Amino acid sequence: MSDKSITRARRTRLAAAGAVLAVSLAVAAPAVAVAQQDQPDSSESSESSTSTTTEAPATSSTEQAPSATDAPPVTTVPTTAPPARPLPQVTGSVVVDDEGNSSIKVDIDAKLTEDEKKALQTAKDATKAAVDAIKKAQALLDSAIAAAQGGDAAAEAEVDEAEAELDASKAEESAAVAEQESIVAAGVAAKAQEEADAAKAAADEEKSKADTAQAEADAAKDKADELEGDAAADPTEAEAARADAEAKAEAAAAARTAAEEATKAAQESLKAVGDAFATLDAAKVTTAIQAAYAKASTLFAAVVKAATTQVAATVADERAKQLEAAGDAEAAAAAKEAADKKAEAEAAAKAAEDAKAADAALADDAEKETVTVQVGDATEENVEVATIDSTTVEVTASGIRLIGFYVDGPTRTFKVVDYFTDDEEGNVIVAGELPEIGLVSSESSLAGSDQASASNDEGGLPVAAIGTGVAVVAVAGVGAFALSRRKGTRS
Repeated sequence: MSDKSITRARRTRLAAAGAVLAVSLAVAAPAVAVAQQDQPDSSESSESSTSTTTEAPATSSTEQAPSATDAPPVTTVPTTAPPARPLPQVTGSVVVDDEGNSSIKVDIDAKLTEDEKKALQTAKDATKAAVDAIKKAQALLDSAIAAAQGGDAAAEAEVDEAEAELDASKAEESAAVAEQESIVAAGVAAKAQEEADAAKAAADEEKSKADTAQAEADAAKDKADELEGDAAADPTEAEAARADAEAKAEAAAAARTAAEEATKAAQESLKAVGDAFATLDAAKVTTAIQAAYAKASTLFAAVVKAATTQVAATVADERAKQLEAAGDAEAAAAAKEAADKKAEAEAAAKAAEDAKAADAALADDAEKETVTVQVGDATEENVEVATIDSTTVEVTASGIRLIGFYVDGPTRTFKVVDYFTDDEEGNVIVAGELPEIGLVSSESSLAGSDQASASNDEGGLPVAAIGTGVAVVAVAGVGAFALSRRKGTRS
C-alpha cells in the first residue's frame, strides 16, 4: 500500500477510532471535552484550516456515559493549511548539500560586518541541524506509516505526530536558508554600493580630466587663432600652435569619451545598487515570513505531540482495563504500560503548555518602543510595540503580532509583510496576507478572537486540539492544548 493510500485509509479509520475513544473517555474521565469545529466553506479550503466534524458533547459527572450501542460521536479531524505564500530563494546564492552543509556562490565575505558573519554561521548551523531533524522525522514518519497499516489508533496518532515534526523541521530549514539568503543579499548590496561609489569616484575623476583637457584645448586653439591672425607672427610658430591645438582637441575628445564611458559605468552601477537593495528587501520579506512559518509549525508540533500521546495513553488504559476485566496474566504489564503512557502524555501536555507560556511571555519581557508601522501604502505613527525579535513585533493596544522588519528612514519604521492569527482549531498560523491598518492600533480589533478564546477558557474544561487527522481528545488534568490569542498577549 502506498503512503498516500495509507494516509487516505488512515483518515477513514479515524472516524471509527474516534468514536471508540470518545466512548472510552466518557467512561474513564467525566471531564473530557471533545472540540467541535464548523466545516468551512469549500472555496476557502486551500487557504485556511479545515475540519470534518459531528457533534460530540462534553460529559459531566452527572451525565450518563453513552453506551456502545448509541450513535457514536465522531471527534474533530482538523487539518492545517499549507503555507499561503511559498517563497523561493531570493538570491539563489545559497547551496545546501544532502548533509545540510551550506555554501555561498558569491564572494561577499569581505563586505560583511562581524555581526553578519556570526549571524551567517549561526544560520548555517541551524540549516544543518534542520536537515538532520528532517532526516530523523522522515524516518519516524516512514516507520509510523508502516506501523499504522493495522489500523491501531495509537499508531495512527504517531503518523500525525511524525508529520507535524517533519513539517516543523522543513519550516526550520527554510527559515535558516532564508536567513542566509538575507545576509548574502546584504553583502551583495554592500559590495554593489562600494562598487558604485568607486565608479562614481572614477567618473568624477574622468570628468575632471576631460574638463582640464578641454580647457587646455580651448587655450591652445585661442593661441593658434591669435598667431594666425597676427601678420607679424612667425608662420612656423603659428603652424606649431595650430598643431598643438589640434592635438589637444583630440586629447580633449578622448577625455570626453572616457568621461562618458565612466559616467555610463557609474549609472549602471547605481542601477545595480538599486537591484541589489530590491533583492535585499525581498530577501528580508522572505526571511520574515519563513521565520514566522517556522515559529507556528514548532508550536503546532508541540500541540500535536501533546494530543497524540494522550491518544496513546487512552488506548493503553483501555487495553489494561480490558485485560484486567478478563483476568489476563498480562494485565499488570499492561497497567504499567498505561501508567507510563499517561506520564508521557502529561509531560507532552506540559511541554506544549510551557511552549505556549514561553511564547506569550516574549512580549511581556520584550522592550517596548513607539514606532511607525507601515502596512502596504498605509502608515500608522506612534504605535507602541514590543519587539519580539528581528522579524516580529506585538502591538500593545491590540495584542496582534506583526511579521516584518525595520527599514531605514527618518523615523523608526516597521514594515509589515504578514501577521499571526489563529486557525479554526485555535492554533497559531501565519495569515498569508497583510492585516488591515486598523488592526495595528484598535483595541477592539481582536474582539472576535477574544470571544473565541473566551469560549475555550470558560467552563474549566480542557480544550481538545490536534492536527492532520488525529482524533481530538484531552483528559482532565492533562491540560489544554489549543493555542489561542488574547487581547494584549498571544498565547
